Formats: sequence, structure tokens, C-alpha cells
Amino acid sequence: MRYRGAIIGLGNIALCGHVPAYLKNYDKLEIVAGVDVCTPNHERFKTYFPEAVTYYDVRDLFAQHELDFVDICTPPAYHAPIILEAASRKIHVLCEKPVATDQAEMELIAGDLKHADIVFMPCHQYRYSPQWQTVWRLIDQDKIGKPRRFEVNIKRSQPNPGNPHWQPKWRTMRQESGGGIVLDHGSHQFYLAMQLLGLPISVCARLETQNERYKGVEDTAAITIEHENGVSQFDLSWNEAHRRTEQTIRGELGQIIIAEDAVELQTDSESRYINFKAGMSADSAHAAWHEALLQKFIEHLQKGCFDPEQLKEAQYTLRCALLAYESSTFGKTLSF
Repeated sequence: MRYRGAIIGLGNIALCGHVPAYLKNYDKLEIVAGVDVCTPNHERFKTYFPEAVTYYDVRDLFAQHELDFVDICTPPAYHAPIILEAASRKIHVLCEKPVATDQAEMELIAGDLKHADIVFMPCHQYRYSPQWQTVWRLIDQDKIGKPRRFEVNIKRSQPNPGNPHWQPKWRTMRQESGGGIVLDHGSHQFYLAMQLLGLPISVCARLETQNERYKGVEDTAAITIEHENGVSQFDLSWNEAHRRTEQTIRGELGQIIIAEDAVELQTDSESRYINFKAGMSADSAHAAWHEALLQKFIEHLQKGCFDPEQLKEAQYTLRCALLAYESSTFGKTLSF
């Protein structure tokens, strides 16, 4: 069966990340429509899907098209109403992170998704990177024993720029993004931490805006989360000279270090260095990671029913971010 879908929001992440992945999965996922407020984005989208219909308003899409699923690639502030409308029509949903920007939105989304009994999946694509696929295999092979600590350093010289035809700086505009680097980069790290160490118990954070250009959102974050089975620590910044991602998983028997285009295993009995074609920070679209994510989405579509674990991960990822904001504001550790 081929599922008919629409991409809503035809900016950089859609055109550079999602679209190439759909082209690789055309036998299962047919993109029949796209929605965006900018004509140049329509034109570029049509070069990939010339038979697809484009709309400027998502309401016209829902009124005029029979769809199996929507892929939501708008900035976070616009996710909730689109998800709620899709759920009301029993249309399956794939949605970029964060799924919502506040707790009230998330609760509305959760209730409607459960009631609709549709497939819902957040775009948590980092776990599908070649580096992380290697990490999961090493952990499954018990190379480092049980993971106990997860340490993350995300360094960027600036936020990833948005589409030039709309708002290139939307990631630093709170009304569009919901927040700064915590929601943008932190979200991906939170779900990885939960997969490694279990559910969060408490969150402690210190957030700052160090660069006047990003006034209104945080550009620097130091976050510690205590989990059921260990501790995760995150050092995030948009104010560095170079772009780099480094993640370390420390276990009872050794550690695994992800440093851009390499994964290094270090134990008393074994040392292994594995190289990859591209680094974790090679680009912001990660089309290959989305291709693997779409394969998982297809599996869920074939089952055709709601998976509470997908929603729970999206809920807990957002809650980690919201508690980080609250912890920083009040200067104290908060229970999850």
C-alpha cells in the first residue's frame, strides 16, 4: 500500500531533510501536496513533486485533499493546531520537534491523539544516525555494561538559519520557536538520554543569553538531569567559534565517545575507533537519518493504530525542556 501525504511547511528542514527521504521511499509514501506561505518554496517543492498540489493555507489543504498522513515541518509555534485538525480528521501525523511549546498545548494534543487512535510519531531522528546505530549495537553487546552517565557538548557559532524566503532568524524569535537552544538542540539530546538512562527524576539548569543578537531566547545552557539509572549533563551554546557535537556515554565497564565522524569505544579489554562518512554536525537537515526514520514511520502506518510510547517520548522531551526553563528562572532543582 502507498500512503498519500502532505508536507506542511516547505522550509529548509522539509526541502533538505524530509524531501530526499521521501524520494527514497516513494513506493510507500506518496507526497501529493505541500503547504507554505512563500511562493519560492512552492516552486522548489514542485521540482521534486511536479504532480503535487501546493497551498498557502493549511485549511485549504484539509478542505480539498484526501490524505493518509501529514508531515509537519513548520516552526514549533504552529504545530499544535495542525495536529489537532489532523486528529479530528483521523489523519496520521509525523511532526518535527518539539511537538509543542507549552504544557497546555501538549495536553490538548495528547488527548486528541489518543481519542483519534491514529499513528503519531515525532521526528526524533538523531537515534537513527549511523553513529547512534553503532552506539546502540555496542550497548546491546554489553561492551560498556549498563550506561550510567551521558555527557553532551553541542557547540555552534549561531543557530541554524531558517528559510531565506520567510524568517531566517525564526529560531531566535520566541513567538515562532517557543524558546532558544534548549528547545532546538536540547530536545534531541533529552530523548537520547531517556533511552540510555530511563525516565527523568529531576532537572537542574542554568540558562543565559550571552549574545545580544539572540535577545529574547537563551543561547547558552548547562543542564543536569537525574534519571532512574544515572545522570545526564548537557552543555549547549550558540556562541562558539566552531561547529561541533561530542557525546559521551559512560558505563560500568567503559565508555563510548561520539566525536563528529567517529565513535570510539574505550574499555579495559578493548579499544575500537570507528569512522563515518559525515559528522554529527555536518549539516542540519540529516536526510539519511530521516530516511531511516521514515522506514519506522511506515512500520507504524502499516499497523495503523496509536502507539502511546511515541507520544510519551514527545511529552517527556518537552517536559525536560520546560523544567529546564523553570529551574533556571527559580534557581533550584525541580522534580520531574
